Amino acid sequence: LTKVADVFKPTEGDPVIYTVTVTNSGPDGATNLVVADEIPFGLDVTSATASHGSYDENLGVWTIGTLAVGETATLTIETILFAAATIENTAEVNAVDQADPDSTPGNYDPVEDDQSTAEIIGLKTFDAGSCIIDIGDQPASTALEVYGLIYDLVVNAQIPIYWSIDCPQSATAPTFIIPAEYSTAAAAILAAWPNVTVDCSATAPFTAPINDVITSFPNAVLDLQNGGIAEDYYGTSGVPEASYITGMPSDLGPCNDIYILPHADPQDWDQVEQDTLYNFILGGGNLWAACHAVSALEGPTADGLLGWYFLSTQGLVPWGDHDDGTPPYTYDPTTTCDPFMQFDGTLDGATTNGSEQIYIPIDTWRSTTTLAVYDPDHPDSSEAAIVAYGPAFGNPNYGTIVYEAGHSHDNGIDEEKLAATQIVARLSGRRPPEKGSTVRFTTAPNATVHVFSNKTGERLSD
Repeated sequence: LTKVADVFKPTEGDPVIYTVTVTNSGPDGATNLVVADEIPFGLDVTSATASHGSYDENLGVWTIGTLAVGETATLTIETILFAAATIENTAEVNAVDQADPDSTPGNYDPVEDDQSTAEIIGLKTFDAGSCIIDIGDQPASTALEVYGLIYDLVVNAQIPIYWSIDCPQSATAPTFIIPAEYSTAAAAILAAWPNVTVDCSATAPFTAPINDVITSFPNAVLDLQNGGIAEDYYGTSGVPEASYITGMPSDLGPCNDIYILPHADPQDWDQVEQDTLYNFILGGGNLWAACHAVSALEGPTADGLLGWYFLSTQGLVPWGDHDDGTPPYTYDPTTTCDPFMQFDGTLDGATTNGSEQIYIPIDTWRSTTTLAVYDPDHPDSSEAAIVAYGPAFGNPNYGTIVYEAGHSHDNGIDEEKLAATQIVARLSGRRPPEKGSTVRFTTAPNATVHVFSNKTGERLSD
């Protein structure tokens, strides 16, 4: 299976055409062949043409049916990019009657040949007078306040913030953009954050690549045992207590997006708490974990640990059974444009404290796991990780898991502390585009329509 887009960097409002091709290489003819291909938020399907079977754009399912050995089926999906963002669109064989000798339907393994992903980076044009907040322009001692400002703009004033990552031109620090049409409404809020440098001097329109648009701020639960560690991050950033609570997995509700688990012992929770966190993640909830909470989650059940192999294939070596890291560490150069890795310098010094300062896979990491910072010279494994992240169990429908070694990330110089704390800030300060929804309705001419959130009762727009 292959999937391609006809353009890599479309501008908001442009057409994007996807082509999915499935070839039966044998040895048997295929029956009841189904491909899952759900078009993500940000793209509006205008038409779909299948050479075999039919495509249901509402379900994101291409029902091919029968495909003989050597035969090829093609699906063309025409879309419009209505919300600029970096969008990954994956198609995978989801069902077939016959056994496939080199892949398993519906297992979301990108190494197998029955799955393919096409990525686009949406461009958006901003008018003169738009404001730019560049993390790279901020002193390390106060740079986290950018996230407090973003919270203030998005939550208190309903001003959308565009998150731009311009790679490879400037791959070390993200830029946040306030559109010109909101600059007047934002002025008073910007003035209330004097430590944050904001540039509103653009005299001409400009176009920027968009990673995401921030229109809300996720709600977090900080683990009861040591959530105070992460609470310090929130306090430094100025993000208010209204965005989180301290509690246990049983305190997770339908409006929570992330569980933050610093140094903790989840293996000692009762079964209800363990099941609740597990199901939260399988339902799409995100998890950031640090120190020995990580190997407590992924360590072997034979050692009294949970055996949840979210990012590894066969679990992690328990803390206490391996050596600490041997910095300086290696940074995967292919991750410099990833949202989590947008920082200057290194985080080495910030992670060298606590009961687990590195993570050792018993076998290896999943193919869907990004090993962003690692220690290739570690005596126990060349895949020893300091920062690793990816979808739980490799399934993009599950939550994002981020592991970051170290206890409190308050060691080292200011730049190292900033780099380490920005990783949790990025996960707890963004909603992935696929969480969005598109609502369309028809009204009488000149009618006024009020749109409200069914979770908060807040008026969203008119």
